[in-house]
Amino acid sequence: MQIDSVAKITVINGLGVNGKGLTVVPISISASNKNVETMAITEYIVDVKQGDYLLRVNCLPTHSINKENEQQIGIAIDKNSPTFITVERLADTVPWDKTVVQGFVSCELPFTVSNNKASIKIYLPANGVVVNTLEIFQVKK
Repeated sequence: MQIDSVAKITVINGLGVNGKGLTVVPISISASNKNVETMAITEYIVDVKQGDYLLRVNCLPTHSINKENEQQIGIAIDKNSPTFITVERLADTVPWDKTVVQGFVSCELPFTVSNNKASIKIYLPANGVVVNTLEIFQVKK
């Protein structure tokens, strides 16, 4: 786990559908970190067969704590640059209603594994986002 000088990723027990949520603390930080080199990240190394996959990251449905922070996560596979995905949904909309009922907001990223191992890095540029589960699905051709 890499931490920057302002924020770090921590596990909150009892939070989310699986009982453990990853989030950036302290929640009092006022602005998002735009620098990928110093952003709070966590990395997973997974053993998977060569092939095509879909990564689904499930986050708790929430809204920005600060107006200047967009609720995003970054996902980087292996040595690729992170792809940033917005996880916030507008209140009182069909997408928001769906996320509240199911208990999470999903974001997905396809990827290919060529050496039976993949590095998955999750970047949390701002506070307020809670990552709950990662799911990997093999894509059948």
